[in-house]
Amino acid sequence: MQDGELQRSVGMLNALRRQPCLSARARATACVWLAESRDDLNFKIHCLEQALDSEPNNQQIQQGLQQLLDARPAPQPLPPTLPPPLQRRPLPAAPAAYQLEQAPRVIGIKGGRNGLGSGIFVNTAGLAATTAYVAGSAKTLTVALDSQHETAGQVVRKYPQYDLAFIQTPLRLGKIGAFAPPASPAADDAFFVFGFESFRHIARPQKPAAGTAPHWLPTDILPSQLPDAGGSPLLDSQGHLLGILTRNRAHPAEAVCALRMTLVAAQAEKYLQQRQAMPQATSCQHCGSLTRAAFYGGRCCETCGARTAPRAGQNKPQHSAELARLYGENHSTACPSCT
Repeated sequence: MQDGELQRSVGMLNALRRQPCLSARARATACVWLAESRDDLNFKIHCLEQALDSEPNNQQIQQGLQQLLDARPAPQPLPPTLPPPLQRRPLPAAPAAYQLEQAPRVIGIKGGRNGLGSGIFVNTAGLAATTAYVAGSAKTLTVALDSQHETAGQVVRKYPQYDLAFIQTPLRLGKIGAFAPPASPAADDAFFVFGFESFRHIARPQKPAAGTAPHWLPTDILPSQLPDAGGSPLLDSQGHLLGILTRNRAHPAEAVCALRMTLVAAQAEKYLQQRQAMPQATSCQHCGSLTRAAFYGGRCCETCGARTAPRAGQNKPQHSAELARLYGENHSTACPSCT
């Protein structure tokens, strides 16, 4: 990195910090160096937060993280009511990039098997987040900016273990909403829930039940109060994104939980890194992971083994060596009965 080989350094650092045998201190050091690879303030904060996860008592990292948090722009107060919809021209039919000055606070997700859902934009390149339950098994969905303007979106990645899905749109955005700090909200804080089609709700954070994973944020919203399949953004009193609402519950009789924005942002960054490293990969319709099998003529996802449907005109001859590497067949003796 000091010699200017930034891209190579980032790849090496990412590969290094995923090694299970790496010590906590070394993993924290790798995250600190990774923070130096970009000027983006939110990215630096995310890297130092990961460093503290590995070495929570490191005062130098704590001080660096606090300096970055103090350098964040002052948040704008949340208005008591939503502003009137932005005046926009109708979206073009062609999938060309379409520029918006500001991202809508909430978008509608249409076309999924479980009905209408909500979502948010997570970057200015038009990447949107919703729940995996909303996306279902669909490959393409309709993204509605308001009641009159829609565009096509492609499901590019799903994380069923987090109930999270990313949808790529052709939109280009000048600005998106600010993410909330990673600290848990106080018990007397208020959530402002904004669902598509005029759903508004004020909720309160709840104490997590024993065994609840840290990426879940319990609320006092009952399943019967949800207007759609999920994905509505939760904002704090300063207008920061806290998470997206899901239909998941810690226990069957309890209110629903939201997926924290810290995890959504981390997985979005991870997906973009994977996409950059594997530009030929596509999203598996079954498990949601990125698969390169079809690119090399394979018929099954290398992650879950499900049959993959090749794209139109992509019936390629099989590249046996590449497929053997993807499927892990170089690490064991091949079964004589399998082809």
